[in-house]
Amino acid sequence: MKEPLITIVLATKNSHERIDDFLISFFSQTYVNKRLIIVDGASDDMTISFLYVIDRFIYKLDSDHDISIYDAWNRALKWCDEGWVMFMGDDDTFIDNNSLEFVACSLLSVDSNCNFVSFGCMSASHYVGVGLNTKKMSFGGGLGLCHVGTLHRYDLFVDDRFRASLKITGDYDFILRNKHKIVHKYFTKPIVQIGNSGISTRLSINYLLEGFHLYKRYADYRLMSSILWLFRQLLRIFSRNV
Repeated sequence: MKEPLITIVLATKNSHERIDDFLISFFSQTYVNKRLIIVDGASDDMTISFLYVIDRFIYKLDSDHDISIYDAWNRALKWCDEGWVMFMGDDDTFIDNNSLEFVACSLLSVDSNCNFVSFGCMSASHYVGVGLNTKKMSFGGGLGLCHVGTLHRYDLFVDDRFRASLKITGDYDFILRNKHKIVHKYFTKPIVQIGNSGISTRLSINYLLEGFHLYKRYADYRLMSSILWLFRQLLRIFSRNV
């Protein structure tokens, strides 16, 4: 059976001081049928100069102004026309050198109609992810999904893209908007160590506003679910400051 093509999409912006570990992790992967697309948001540090040095090892390197990370991801999808797509942050790394080997074997084991495969992740020393579960939203809970550990069959993006106007919740907005056509499989083994600089790690005003509207738009009990979710986030903020 043909080995699946795995495309890693990386969005960068002034990432020169933190991108080394990701690149070492990617190029150390023993799995061969992989490619890397880097979309840079017009960095004004040394990011692009550094990446041009290794340009011949990158499938596509593009730098342009964007309005969000999801705008950058949409730009990258222009060069994805087969296989599976995975989005990572500039300080995320794979758990070990065989992570994509395990991913590829897992992709070969899923049903032919499966188009959304997620894995566990590690954040600091904590395991993250229990598989996609939109029902948890009704009680103000999360989706149970670590998006950085998720692979999408490329045809999920043929008729739709991420909402570029969103700053933080665009990945979950895409998932919920397309949940009727997502066929999901979850593997518990972690494949990614999540970095600390990602947008999803920040409890900002944008995060609270976008999250509130996300729950209000998609959860079963929209207003109640969004209020419960907001209450949970405020408790997190309070507990961090105690």
